Amino acid sequence: IIIIIIIIIIIIIIIIIIVHQQPLLHRYVWACLVENVDCGYRLLLNEPSEEFSAALYRDWKLWARQFGIPQRIIPPTRTAFDEYMRRELQARVPLHPESVRVLLTMKAIGR
Repeated sequence: IIIIIIIIIIIIIIIIIIVHQQPLLHRYVWACLVENVDCGYRLLLNEPSEEFSAALYRDWKLWARQFGIPQRIIPPTRTAFDEYMRRELQARVPLHPESVRVLLTMKAIGR
């Protein structure tokens, strides 16, 4: 499972490099990386404490800035991030409905 997570992270980083000139798409790819790693943590270890989750998200925001995402479009808190992901998964038209269902199921399992 860890190898699969590492492969997913590498693929997402490659995608981030490709979409570097499109900040909103870049933010979405970064958010998927955050969500996948967090779900993997929950599945493999345990539900993190609120304190740990907040500290981890502060680190994720630093990664976002290093990936070139403007500060103004990064969700400021973990709660705001969760709300952003919820809206994205519900509103993204290009995603096939089955893809949205699978992603929402993965999110539910990870929580």
